[in-house]
Amino acid sequence: MSVDNYDDQIEALIVVVQQRCQAEMSDEVQQVVAELLRLLNWVRKDRQYQLISTLKLAFEVLLVEKPQLTLVKQITNNVHQELKSGTQFSPPVRVVIGLCGWLFIAIPFMLLVIPELMGQELILGIPTHLFLMVILFGSIGSVVSIMVRIQDFLVLEVRDKFILYFTGAFKPIIGMVFAIFVFAIIKSNLLPLAIRIDSEHYLFMATSFLAGFSERFAKDIVDSLEDRFEEATKGSQNNKFP
Repeated sequence: MSVDNYDDQIEALIVVVQQRCQAEMSDEVQQVVAELLRLLNWVRKDRQYQLISTLKLAFEVLLVEKPQLTLVKQITNNVHQELKSGTQFSPPVRVVIGLCGWLFIAIPFMLLVIPELMGQELILGIPTHLFLMVILFGSIGSVVSIMVRIQDFLVLEVRDKFILYFTGAFKPIIGMVFAIFVFAIIKSNLLPLAIRIDSEHYLFMATSFLAGFSERFAKDIVDSLEDRFEEATKGSQNNKFP
């Protein structure tokens, strides 16, 4: 759901509250309504859209013939805590912090390890320069993917805020793994690709970047191979048991 859709939900909720407030209500209920409206504006300002449904529930149980004040006050306290815990950093900033945390660890580590690796001809049976190129472009693809869709995290409904930090931190690692996987699939000739020797490196750069950038790309390859293996398994079983 887009940011505009969430803003429209808030406006619609405010209209409903205004209509129901035309009926007579006690001073205590009026105070709680005012507090909920203040929280709603706070939610819109800080873009904590995951709290809209909670506030909507609070209004629904408050603006009835017999208001559930105890429940509403508890909901209000919970929303206060959520907002206070989320005011320090917005969801996109949390993701970027997680990404930067990974970079601050990975870059010094790579500067120390890569010179040692360059002294080896093979890593996991793969030429060292080719292996490093694949994981590099896989991680770059993941970083670019995060930055391109960074605004999407504004409307992401996540209960545990640490998940956003972990998303930024582990996305490049996932990109590396996917890049190595796609590289292995191509080199094993499981995909019907005609690879020219003079353009092989460019192909691996592009596929590694794409594997890191789009998790769906690697998933589609997995699904395609899974279907082929299932067909081969069924075929061998049919040949074995005529």
